[in-house]
Order: sequence, then C-alpha cells, then structure tokens
Amino acid sequence: MPVAVPKNVVAEKPLARQDFPHKVDLQRPLYLPHGKWAPYATSIIRSNDQGILLNRKFLTEVRIKTGTLPDGQKITYITKLFSPSAIPPIGLFGELYLYSNSSLLRSLQGDVVPFIMSLNNAPGGRLAFNMEPPHSNSWRESDRYMSEAEKRHVVEAYQKIHERGIMHGAVHPQHVLIGIPFFPMTAACS
Repeated sequence: MPVAVPKNVVAEKPLARQDFPHKVDLQRPLYLPHGKWAPYATSIIRSNDQGILLNRKFLTEVRIKTGTLPDGQKITYITKLFSPSAIPPIGLFGELYLYSNSSLLRSLQGDVVPFIMSLNNAPGGRLAFNMEPPHSNSWRESDRYMSEAEKRHVVEAYQKIHERGIMHGAVHPQHVLIGIPFFPMTAACS
C-alpha cells in the first residue's frame, strides 16, 4: 500500500500519527527529486565522512557533508538524519508531503527552501534526507548581525512559505541559511 497523506493539511493543525498509514510500499520511492536532481532519484551519495554537526534534536540530526555522485561529481550537501526510533518517522512523512506537492513547497525548492536531492538509508538504520545548500561555496546561519537587506529577504522567504498555508513550526536562526551572495533558505519543517 503506498503512503497516503492527508489532503487538507493546514498550518494550524499539526500532522498526527493517525494521519499516516503504518504500512509503506517499499517498491515505490518515498520521494522523487525533480529538476537537476531528477537523474539521481535512485542514486546514493558516496560519503566516508561524518560531516559537521549543525543541529541535533531527540530524533534527528542535521549535518553538512561532502560526497560523490555516481557520475563522479563531488558535492557538498546537507543531510537530515532520522533515527531508527523515529521510524515510521511521522516528521519525515510530513516533510516529504510538503516537498512533493507543487502547490506547497515543491515549486519553492531552490528559491526559499532547499532542493531535496535524495532520500536514502544511512548507517545505523537511519533515514537520510539530503538537501542542497543555499550556495555551492559559501553560506552561513542567520544571526542578529545580518544586514537590513538580509533580514528583509528572510522575511520575504517566510512570507512565500506562509502564502502556501505552511507555518515553519520551529523558527530559529540556525534554521535559516544565508548564501553568499545573500539568499535566504529555510528548512521548512525543521
């Protein structure tokens, strides 16, 4: 049985365990990337490093990593790891639904939310949600020292997300990455 998600997701009502089935069709991908990442839909990013820890919560951690795509291209990417005790990861299903739906976040990928590159198994029985950073060479977390222009761009990014009926749920400076030149991007469901 494929993963079915609720049709009426509203910002005021958080997704609950009963909104998702307990069975997942493992013959179908949970997420199919689009745009420049579509050719890598079933690929694994080869990486031997643990990466740099950006954020850790009870059931997830976010790391910046380097790796190699199957065609030999070297990349830097952000991976959000869901622990085995979070499986079935309700938060992950919610994020996949938001990122898969073109009327929600799919069309904002690469603009104000990261492009989702892939979803795959990771060591330790975890699931890895791999995302493109906001800029290929240089970026940072937002902070109180941002320029007025950067702050305006961050507000505009959140406005675009809110126009889709989505609330972030955990607005913190470390959830907003600023590319250089400034380009705000938020992890929509951190």
